[in-house]
Amino acid sequence: AAIASGASDPVPANNSDSANISLSALASVSADITTAPGQIPYGTAAVFNASIGNAGPSVAANVTLVLLLDRGVPDVGVISASGWTCGAPVVESEVTRVTCLRASMPVTSDSFVVTVPASYLATGRSVALTTSISTETNDDATDNNDTVSLQPEPANDLSVAVPAPKPLVREAAATVR
Repeated sequence: AAIASGASDPVPANNSDSANISLSALASVSADITTAPGQIPYGTAAVFNASIGNAGPSVAANVTLVLLLDRGVPDVGVISASGWTCGAPVVESEVTRVTCLRASMPVTSDSFVVTVPASYLATGRSVALTTSISTETNDDATDNNDTVSLQPEPANDLSVAVPAPKPLVREAAATVR
């Protein structure tokens, strides 16, 4: 900024000044998981829908999304939104991790679908999906990740009854004299 006057100034060196202001980008990335309500019918795959968002106001740089299943599922299915690259599932200690990356995420919302095949639910044990999202851009809310658990319906309780066997009788011929 500079100032001038029509009057004579005895110290003209103090009539201007400058300052640099550094503004940093700010993004607010989040993950929210939804599922169909109720139990998963027996023999049906578990389907999770994940909504990944950036509420801005800036573009989020180098966004990392981690999808974590509490079961070892090497063939989990992940359908990602355009612009994301997801690695292959990694199973360690009965936990499955899929890491997805996006170099630049504008203020938007993206959808993911995560599918656990029915064969992994045959035991009747629940399955949980946890998301964790981060960015190199300043994020004012880092606690907005999500976890959802699905419980499969129990298998039909079938039983089989086997009748007791009849006693075996050994037949022998008797000779009378």
